[in-house]
Amino acid sequence: MSLLSLLGEFGLSASAAFVAYLTWNVYQSPYLTAESAEKNVVIYSDKDDTGSHSRLTVKNIGKIPAKNCRANLWMYGTRENEAIFSLMPVPWISRRGQLIANDSGNFSEDATIGAGENAVLQIFRQTSTNSVVPENRINSGDSVWLLADLSDVNQNDVDLLTDGVLLNDERLVRDNDANFRSQNGMSIEDFEQIEWEEAFVRVESSNGQVLKVPLRIHVSDGRVEFQVDPPLQSITHRIITSIRRAT
Repeated sequence: MSLLSLLGEFGLSASAAFVAYLTWNVYQSPYLTAESAEKNVVIYSDKDDTGSHSRLTVKNIGKIPAKNCRANLWMYGTRENEAIFSLMPVPWISRRGQLIANDSGNFSEDATIGAGENAVLQIFRQTSTNSVVPENRINSGDSVWLLADLSDVNQNDVDLLTDGVLLNDERLVRDNDANFRSQNGMSIEDFEQIEWEEAFVRVESSNGQVLKVPLRIHVSDGRVEFQVDPPLQSITHRIITSIRRAT
């Protein structure tokens, strides 16, 4: 048998083993995806004005539940000589909560997403007075914005904070707090002046599934909107989706 034939057979065997592994993995693991973010306008019955909420739908296309999923929102931008950060745990909202505004009992820090099911995160809100904030229902006493002079912030600071969110390591965030000043609210006018360089939601389940959802931020007609880029579906994603449809 020639070397080329051997290499060809090895390649086929490796491909078959990879597909078999993915098939087994589908039946042993959750698999989270997120493909859309929506802005929901809220009409307050006791006010003449309206507010809005931004929500992200997360779906589990795996074969077992994604247990105890928790999520964080990370935002980083610059404005003139200032750097602006936000790194907040964001809550899941119940089906009832999607219909009723501002009922704290409809939010939870974690959610278990069954196979083939989805759950909704409330990631951002804009009040009737046009103050804009990441949804801070979990750590309600924490400041939602961190600000610093650009001259005091280097790329290492940004990387450490980003890693703290990605690795869910609070120490990496806390150890950098000394460089920042905090702010609880922000006007839509100030928000529009910020050039947002990075924003994402990170979701992690207790049984090993991690999802990072990059976001694009826009302001349209005085309202903040988040968009999720259509995901570049990897071979892994396409195979898992095909297996789900076939079973």
